Amino acid sequence: MIYVDDQGCTTCKLRLSEWHQFRQLLEALAPGKIAYQLLFDGKQIDEIRFLLKTHAWNNPLYWDREGKMNKKYNFPKNEAFRCFLLDKDERVLLVGNPVYSEAIRELYIQYFAEQLQK
Repeated sequence: MIYVDDQGCTTCKLRLSEWHQFRQLLEALAPGKIAYQLLFDGKQIDEIRFLLKTHAWNNPLYWDREGKMNKKYNFPKNEAFRCFLLDKDERVLLVGNPVYSEAIRELYIQYFAEQLQK
C-alpha cells in the first residue's frame, strides 16, 4: 500500500514509471500474487486520474478526501516511509518505498523470494 498526499509535487512522489518497472520485476518473481493499492489523501482528483491513466495504473485507488486515514494512522512525514508491504490480513510486514531506496527494494525482493521457497 502506498500513501500519498497532495502536498508538493505528486508526480515526483509517486514515481509511477519506477513503480511500473518494479511491478514487472515482482510479477516475474510471483506472477499474479501481489496486489498494489494506492491511498491518496487530497483533492487533486483530476491530476491523479491523469497520472494514473498515463502510466496505466490499473490497481485499486482509494480516495481519502478528508484525510481521515492520516488522522487515524498518523503516517510518517518522510515520503520514503509511506509505503507498506501488507499481508492478506493487512498486517505490516515491511515499511519503506522500494522505488525510493535500493536497500528497501532488495528487502522486498528478498521477502518474495523467501516466500516462494516455502
